[in-house]
Amino acid sequence: SPSNAPNALNNLSGSWISREILALAIYSLSLLVTMVLGWGDWTHRYLAHLLVLNAISGLALLWMMIRIYVMPTIPPWNSWYTGASFVSTAVCLGLLTFLLLSQAEFVGLDDRAGGFLATFLIAVLVIELLAALFHQRRLNQLDTGFDGPTLERGIFYRLFLLRMTMLTVAVLMTAFLFLVSGSFPESGQYLWAYALFFLVLVQEFVGRLLFYSSYFRIGV
Repeated sequence: SPSNAPNALNNLSGSWISREILALAIYSLSLLVTMVLGWGDWTHRYLAHLLVLNAISGLALLWMMIRIYVMPTIPPWNSWYTGASFVSTAVCLGLLTFLLLSQAEFVGLDDRAGGFLATFLIAVLVIELLAALFHQRRLNQLDTGFDGPTLERGIFYRLFLLRMTMLTVAVLMTAFLFLVSGSFPESGQYLWAYALFFLVLVQEFVGRLLFYSSYFRIGV
């Protein structure tokens, strides 16, 4: 019940979930205060300190989330891919959101800086694609047992192929929209930029779906 919510922080010394809740609370509160102070004046003297706190608490939250899912008794999650997938999702969506905000003139960004961020985004998408391929190869070799999920064929594998296709298209779209054109998309191309964001968002959702669908436990 809601009255027991404070008990979630009673085991910070031994529970990654308790630590995640604390990190989420600090991150959310710091973001809220930053938005309130910066609403009318982004030159407020405390904003620089708050932005540092946002970054540190956000990274801490990401680390806590990764630690929760890396469990020896769950072979598909007990690998480097769990951390890599969480980090790549955060970086990928963060970069793409920043690029879109710059197009909408909410964030000041020149073509040179935008080109650098777009190149970085492409690199992250390619790494995400290669990491998923290596991880799927590992899943194909796992013994999931009699009642475990089927990871090397069927709907799971078809979803994996769909995600690989979406990632490939996302890389090509990013290269065309932000690099080949030599500058950010013109106003008439905004629709393509938003389509790219939607495509990346959907493939990340499919990636999370594949991650949780691969669950099976060994031992007690």
